[in-house]
Amino acid sequence: MGHVYGKEPSHPGCTIQLLDPSTLAPRQSLSLPNTDLSPSFGVLGFGIPTTNDGRTWLAVGALPAAIFSKMAYITPQSLNPTPISTTLQTNFYDGPWYAMSRDGERLIITQTAASSPVPMLYMNAADSVLRVNPAGLTFSYHFSVSEKGDRVLFDNFELRNGAFNLIGDATLPTASPSSQSYYARAGLVTPDGSRVYVLGYRGDAYGNEATIFPRVYVFDGTTPHPNLTSLGISTSRTTPRACRRPMDRSLARSAALSRVRSAWMAALCSLPAMRIWSLRPCQLR
Repeated sequence: MGHVYGKEPSHPGCTIQLLDPSTLAPRQSLSLPNTDLSPSFGVLGFGIPTTNDGRTWLAVGALPAAIFSKMAYITPQSLNPTPISTTLQTNFYDGPWYAMSRDGERLIITQTAASSPVPMLYMNAADSVLRVNPAGLTFSYHFSVSEKGDRVLFDNFELRNGAFNLIGDATLPTASPSSQSYYARAGLVTPDGSRVYVLGYRGDAYGNEATIFPRVYVFDGTTPHPNLTSLGISTSRTTPRACRRPMDRSLARSAALSRVRSAWMAALCSLPAMRIWSLRPCQLR
């Protein structure tokens, strides 16, 4: 990764900085007093993706009421956000948000989740053309994308290929009573798309973490089937020391998660260095 971008809060507006990747010291800085970048860091935000053409994508709104934003990019040569040109009718109400393949070629764009459903978009860096997904998808709260974008896991459940055709669902088994069923907390696709890992929590685990452990469910991601083929379940309680990756703090604090960390970390350790940097500002309006 040659460049790291950071956003600092300013009053009003914001400041975009180009940081040295080794020291994180600012190299360039641009103040944008009338611009709001909050959608890029909001609850449904997926960080700051940089596609393999060198463009870094943001949601850019105009103050004081930055409700409707624009899909815009910055580059190392220009920190001033440039809106993308498209003939599509878009609705970036309190958005957009992005997910990206690990090679930086496929960018998936969620327009909004706060108004009437509108189509999810996608773009290939090779031609930079915004397109409407052909499957009628609107938005997803969680994404995991393979190296080349040929497998995408939506909301820890639905696996699709690069053409948005359904491969199958990562369906967790049910139990009786229903309170003993496991529900998906997080999901990952391996870089080659051959496996799907789903971290499951049991419905009655709250307050019983010492005896009711989370599980990592493993599914085959290669063969299309309405319900993806289950390849096993892990409830390992040990933690490998060879590989550590940053995790969401709410997960890291969970005593239950530590009991399945070996299998979950094995999945994380199989991932290459991510191309997405999410540097949250100290303060968001």
